[in-house]
Amino acid sequence: MRYIRPRVHRQGSKSMHVCVKSWTCCDLWLHHLDQFASGYYIEAVNCRPWATFTPVPSGSRESIFFLMSMTSQLWAEPIKAVVFDMDGTLIDSEAVFRTALFNTCTELGFEMTPDVHLSILGGTAENTQRVLADAFGAAFPFSHFYERCTLNIQAELGRNPMRAKRGAQDLLRFLDQSGIAMAVATSSRLVHASNHLDKVGLLPFFRTVVTRDDVANPKPHPEPYLTAAGRLGIDPARCVAVEDSPTGVRAATAAGMRTILVPDMQKPSSEIAALCALVLEDLAQAHEYLTGIFAEPV
Repeated sequence: MRYIRPRVHRQGSKSMHVCVKSWTCCDLWLHHLDQFASGYYIEAVNCRPWATFTPVPSGSRESIFFLMSMTSQLWAEPIKAVVFDMDGTLIDSEAVFRTALFNTCTELGFEMTPDVHLSILGGTAENTQRVLADAFGAAFPFSHFYERCTLNIQAELGRNPMRAKRGAQDLLRFLDQSGIAMAVATSSRLVHASNHLDKVGLLPFFRTVVTRDDVANPKPHPEPYLTAAGRLGIDPARCVAVEDSPTGVRAATAAGMRTILVPDMQKPSSEIAALCALVLEDLAQAHEYLTGIFAEPV
């Protein structure tokens, strides 16, 4: 069971913590309040927009019990499509890329650092070139690096074949059976995206795959997500995005999509978490949550 701790506010007073248990029907305990008067609202961390509710008569002095459906508040707009990032979200590929990145830099006489690596996550080859030039100087031999890194990735995949992330197959199968359109919005090139999705058995689930080759402005620009929604013929406001990186979260939320963040190699900052509708541990948890969403009458 996943818990979040939002804050309850009243104009001109300090906030008080409550505990929200369950996503589809939330039991709210307000501890150590004498009574609950009108004028309070809940600021639900990682949830947008504001969740509101009508207070009920108070119970004991130690706690007051409320029962409400946050689903109808937070997800009132019907979900018609889900758009997924690929690397680190659907496919367990970031560890392979990380190993190849560090090894390639070592071979070329440069010391890769965790901070530089995190600046590369979720970005394009162009972003990688900029980050490496900033880290190692404008003379950094990016073309040579790119060729060597590609070879190292292939060698690493030979030792550790790419695989789908935990829960990915079950989640995609559930969404497909529920009639939800699905797409991919990735910073990878088409040849890599199609090959990787096919190898892990996920490609047939998607109506379209938007890659770096399809957009003028990659993530964190919203164009990849807007392009995916356009190809599906669905309003972005009725799409949910699933991402693993800050770059992707910024792109998806800028496109107007409700975003579920499933962090892979980078823990989100409070700024990034605040942009998301949900921050979950894995796709299995996303499956559980979305099952509840679709079962909840709106």
